[in-house]
Amino acid sequence: MAVQDSWRMPEEVHAVKCYVHAKAGAREEAVAVCHVCGMAVCLEHAVERNVPLEQLRSPGLAGYPDRSMVILCQRDAQALSDR
Repeated sequence: MAVQDSWRMPEEVHAVKCYVHAKAGAREEAVAVCHVCGMAVCLEHAVERNVPLEQLRSPGLAGYPDRSMVILCQRDAQALSDR
């Protein structure tokens, strides 16, 4: 191990794990955090959604798109679809 790398912890020690997999007793690295609840999710459990930015509209945001992509957990993506 190089001297400059000696301060680093092994990745398996500090990598955030998917909550859904961890609850089932498995270990899968998380790639995102749910925009609504903050749950760490892996690619299998992450859901991309384009949502309206109506709540963020202000004169300072002129020229921004009307929608933005967010990452959600499957539970919050379903709740959003049910609205």
